[in-house]
Amino acid sequence: MILKMLPCYKVVDKLVLAIIMCVFSVYANGDRSRHVGAENNISTYQLENGLRLILAPDNSNKIFLNVIYQVGSLADPEGKSGTAHLLEHLMFKGTVERPGEQWINALREQSIAFNATTSFDRTRYTTVLESNSDQLDALLALEAERMTSLSFDQTVLALEVDIVSREREVFQEDPFNVLISRMFAAATPDAGFGRQVLGQPDELQRITEDSIRQFHDRHYRPDRAFIVITGGFQEEVALDAIENHFSKLEPSSLPERASLDLPSITGPVTVESYQGGMTGVVLGYSLPPAQDERHWSLSVLADIYAGEPHGYLYQTLVAPGAAQGVSATYLPFEQGGYFLFGAIAAPEQSLEALAEQLQNAVVTAGHQAINAESLQRALRVERQTMEYLSSNSEMLAEYLSEAVVLGDWQRLLLGWESVPERTVEEVQRQAKHFLVADRQVAGLLLPGNNSTNDIVKTGMPRYEQSDASFELPQPSEVDLEGINQEISDIEQRIERHSLSNGMQVALLPRNESARIHGVMTLRFGDTASLRGLHAVTDILGTQLIRGTHSASYQEVVDQVNELGASVSIIPNGDVLRVRFESPRESIEPLLALLADILKTPALSQEEFDIVKRQLISASQTIDQRPVQVARRELRDYTDSPLEPDDIRRRLMPEAMQAAIEATTLRDIREFHETFYGAANGKLTIMGGIDSAAILTHLEALFGDWSSQVEHKRPIRLHTDRDSANLHVEADATTTGHYLRRFYFPLTMDSDDAAPLLVATHILGGDPLNSRLGRRLREQEGMTYNARASAHIPSYGNESRITIQSHYPLGEKEKFLDIIRSEVERFIEDGVAPEEVEWSKTMLLQSAGVALDNDRSLVDFIHRQLEKDVTVSQVIEQRRRLSELTSYEINEVIKRYLPIYEPIEIFSQ
Repeated sequence: MILKMLPCYKVVDKLVLAIIMCVFSVYANGDRSRHVGAENNISTYQLENGLRLILAPDNSNKIFLNVIYQVGSLADPEGKSGTAHLLEHLMFKGTVERPGEQWINALREQSIAFNATTSFDRTRYTTVLESNSDQLDALLALEAERMTSLSFDQTVLALEVDIVSREREVFQEDPFNVLISRMFAAATPDAGFGRQVLGQPDELQRITEDSIRQFHDRHYRPDRAFIVITGGFQEEVALDAIENHFSKLEPSSLPERASLDLPSITGPVTVESYQGGMTGVVLGYSLPPAQDERHWSLSVLADIYAGEPHGYLYQTLVAPGAAQGVSATYLPFEQGGYFLFGAIAAPEQSLEALAEQLQNAVVTAGHQAINAESLQRALRVERQTMEYLSSNSEMLAEYLSEAVVLGDWQRLLLGWESVPERTVEEVQRQAKHFLVADRQVAGLLLPGNNSTNDIVKTGMPRYEQSDASFELPQPSEVDLEGINQEISDIEQRIERHSLSNGMQVALLPRNESARIHGVMTLRFGDTASLRGLHAVTDILGTQLIRGTHSASYQEVVDQVNELGASVSIIPNGDVLRVRFESPRESIEPLLALLADILKTPALSQEEFDIVKRQLISASQTIDQRPVQVARRELRDYTDSPLEPDDIRRRLMPEAMQAAIEATTLRDIREFHETFYGAANGKLTIMGGIDSAAILTHLEALFGDWSSQVEHKRPIRLHTDRDSANLHVEADATTTGHYLRRFYFPLTMDSDDAAPLLVATHILGGDPLNSRLGRRLREQEGMTYNARASAHIPSYGNESRITIQSHYPLGEKEKFLDIIRSEVERFIEDGVAPEEVEWSKTMLLQSAGVALDNDRSLVDFIHRQLEKDVTVSQVIEQRRRLSELTSYEINEVIKRYLPIYEPIEIFSQ
């Protein structure tokens, strides 16, 4: 179940691996490809060279392909930590057949979205493409090519070391990232999980071209790899393409992969980290390799310990007020892992006392929470998640790609009948065995800053100023008419209705969808009636889910889980957004439960006190990372023309805290009774529904529910602002954050809207191929992710262009010179026709993504409903974008960017 949670509260799993560990252990025979097994619409094969395949076709219009290599940072050579991750970067830098940028441009020319990640035990390359056999064949050819013929030179290597160093700096700005890294390093110094995935600065410098080629040759072989494909493809076609491109590749000549000799924790370890303004504690307990049968009993502990509201940590730490929030993070890896339990201290709470309470709850008293009721609840969540995976090809690809490296995964194919029975006694036994104080790693996070600045620069020349435009990849042509026709066809199937009270409903029957998706927005009040009610709307929206007149908070959670559904409720000023999913057979009872939650919430004193305390704690725990400090400063400056109590103004933490403290239970009860209603609401439901039955049900649930207060949407109008250059203090360790913003009056229906969107995309919409991305990342190695974005509203006319990036603390002036010179050149020289064509194609392709899956499609339909936009208007906007010329875009750049003086903010 998904609920609206406070930012400080979360239960984290390693994707969904806390649910089930899977293995794939097979052996090749003499066949070109051997069919290993098929179950639950998933087939497995193995080529003669050892390459293992997992294929799960369905009727999606997207294909999700992952290539996974069984190597991560645990295999980094001695003294060269970060090798596996650095190689991940270099895998995009060319092959013998396609040197330099030719390889990645070939990927882009096929309109393929891509990403990659490295962990302790695997490196994964992820791609998303259209359901097109030619594109799939082209992608597989490219993957086979870089598996054995990677090509790069020393200059490229040096630049990527710089980029990895920037990535590492961003990672170190997160206090909990730093704390957990230090915990692992203290538990097993310079070995195993104690070596950072991103590497140590001095060791990154030692990685040579020869050493990383040897690493590639050793580990990037077909017998060390898996290919996972899910989505809209034909199994035989995919299998033929894989055999054609990969069967000729030679396996590794090295012996079978040996288990790493990872050190064990010999005693309790405690580390302290001073960073930011937050106070918290994390306790870690080492785990056996993922193949160990005992993981089946350990996997359920995350929900038993930290689920809300039933989890033992929540009940003993959060409910009484000792902690703002708690977490349980299950991290199984092929050769070990950790279970992490965390708590964020409430204001004025002693960290030492909280650490003692958390340890007692985990190691001693927590075992009492493992009973028949809590175990069955955790198993129900497991089953719900697995059922969801089977209906979502993207999530299934994520799950399978992470699971294949863990060991024997065939139980997934065999079904739940093969899963070992989890009994209360066995789960308790394993908890007592692994969650023990004498093998505990404790991390204490305290306010302050004791991080060292370890910026790495290779000192090699990067960039020479040039007026020559760089060569852009040419993506495949967009079938605009085809997309427009698809949108029109969808519109023809949408059934639009109004309930008796005026609530607008859009229904899209879609029998091909395995689950039903819905989005509801309720709007209430206006700028006058909502004045000064920021805290009231937030507390009420957060408390809604915490029980009704007929069901407790726990009963609501259990009902949602029993229905196999998920619910998210998020308040934001004058609007409440509700998102939900369910199996087909559960939609009517789920809608009835939602009506109960929204119309008759319990609003009890007990839950009000918890929510209020958590929100106060959150407002007092101010995030001092440079990016957050810069955004707060910009938000405050942006809102300065508005009165302090205007609902359109986002309150700063101190003001929000005061507003929350002044709010009473009577305030939120009166607000609910007076303001809430569905008359100004909009609801979109899509999936295998009986429209007539759903409409009748909705009329009975919401048709007579109306607000007592008139609603008028608060909008923001442009206000001229003076230019500003603001410097604000943050807890920067290695990087600062830069924000530059232009404000101007513009509406989405203006002729200038589309040209400005294209111009901004060319300037900074792509971290690799935009003007800023190429200069700052690819040529200077100065930043990991420089971006520019435009916001043009559908209501009101306050539009803006934002440029943002982190920067190395020691290179602020150089960074600023580059930003300003690139923007000035952009204004003065304008854009070239080839840049325009590239940007238009990329924007049109991304616009088509809204139709790719049920979640994005229901959002697309609901946005139309919210904005009162017709399909003909959407089609016209896309046609307008496709016809833009460089002349039009250059005229818009000169008309807006030089006139409206920017606001610049530096946070460090």
